[in-house]
Amino acid sequence: MLENLLYLLSEVSLLITMFVLLWQKIFFESSIKSYFKTTKIGVCISVLFAVLFYNKVVFDTYFESTSYTVLFYVLSSFMVFAWLSLSVKWFVSEDISSLRFCLLSVLALLSFNVIIKSVNLGFLFLGLLMLSFVNYKFLKFSEQSEEFHSVSKRYILTVLFFAIMMMASLLILTPQNWEYAKAAEFIGMSDAKLAIFIISGILFYLLILWGVAPFHFCFIDAVAPAVLPIATYFNLVSVFALFATFVKLNTMVFVPFGSELGLVYLCFGIFSLIIGAIGANASRNLKKIFAYSGVYNLGMLLLLVSPFTASNLLGGFIYLQVYILALFGVYTAFYSFKSNGVYLSNLNMINSIAKVRPFISASMLFFMLSMMGIAPFPGFIGQLYALESFAESSSYLILFVALLSMLVLMTAYLQIVRSMYFNQKEVDFNRPDYGVYVYLVINMLLLAVLIFKPEFLLYDAPAVLNVVLK
Repeated sequence: MLENLLYLLSEVSLLITMFVLLWQKIFFESSIKSYFKTTKIGVCISVLFAVLFYNKVVFDTYFESTSYTVLFYVLSSFMVFAWLSLSVKWFVSEDISSLRFCLLSVLALLSFNVIIKSVNLGFLFLGLLMLSFVNYKFLKFSEQSEEFHSVSKRYILTVLFFAIMMMASLLILTPQNWEYAKAAEFIGMSDAKLAIFIISGILFYLLILWGVAPFHFCFIDAVAPAVLPIATYFNLVSVFALFATFVKLNTMVFVPFGSELGLVYLCFGIFSLIIGAIGANASRNLKKIFAYSGVYNLGMLLLLVSPFTASNLLGGFIYLQVYILALFGVYTAFYSFKSNGVYLSNLNMINSIAKVRPFISASMLFFMLSMMGIAPFPGFIGQLYALESFAESSSYLILFVALLSMLVLMTAYLQIVRSMYFNQKEVDFNRPDYGVYVYLVINMLLLAVLIFKPEFLLYDAPAVLNVVLK
């Protein structure tokens, strides 16, 4: 009994963190920063126990703990920690209580833990349902108008529709076949139409939360009008957990229909590239531009990993790391775009910011060049893996679409560069928080290290990723 409790300490520590936050609220007049501090300590403790007991698990018929699951849980926790460190600045600036936000952040990380470790479709469904609830409650932070109230309502209704689809798939499978291995066997022995329905119900629910086209509409709808911490969450925080789950499902459950799904992912990937590139150019809202950029990058990631070989998974993992790191740098810079105490989100509002905030503008340029995949910036490593993979597999159509979409997306980034450096200033800018400079420097140093030491991206990654292929 005591041994099992030790193995659950990673999850238990998150639950304890939530109780401590509530205890602070009831018995102390805690400040905004104190809630964030408690939450970050809880995240660190959870990661520590996850690493200490990385190969130990309770209820091994429902969950697994391997180097693969621990890697993606640690990466997800790192993103949550970094995101919390940035978000506190918005809450302090707006003077809004952070208790509910911190509670939801812990609940989000707990849902990541469940979906990453699950080897049972029933528990995966519960984890995704919990994540859907967290996403909806996060959207409530941005309900400053009747328009956004309808956005959050559309989001939850759409997500619930896909949740019902997955529930129908699980009912067809029946509980005794919810274990990943048994589900794969059931799908392989079923009629093709029935198997496709089961796979679609499970897969589509995951993709609507991930934001892959043609399931991107909820994602874009939510990000554009959302306040900055929530936009950052939707664009960055859940990506590692959903990627890890997507790979596990395709290598453990959907195996009997791997070749057919490869064609589906090809279509979704190409569609995401096109929608992402065109959508970014059609937008004037900075958060929306980079939301569409996220759709583009998810499309590239989907095309890269969909063969689900060791080399493709490694390439996808490298691409994902660089793109997340660069995009986090962009969102960090957003926290310095303020005028009269209001965070700026429209492209014309940052006109000529380079003249008064040269370091902020230079860092934005650095991150965007990395996301463009231009050598010698670290994004080039990920782009090279992707394009080389397409060329080696003779996928010249994909290569052509990827290159064309990349050029189209670059024009959206160039619009931002033109606004920052060349367009006439329209507003006066507030002095940014010095903490933003610190985070920008750290982010740029991490990316700079990858320029000179790209092997850091490869450290033990092949062995860890191969765990899911066995």
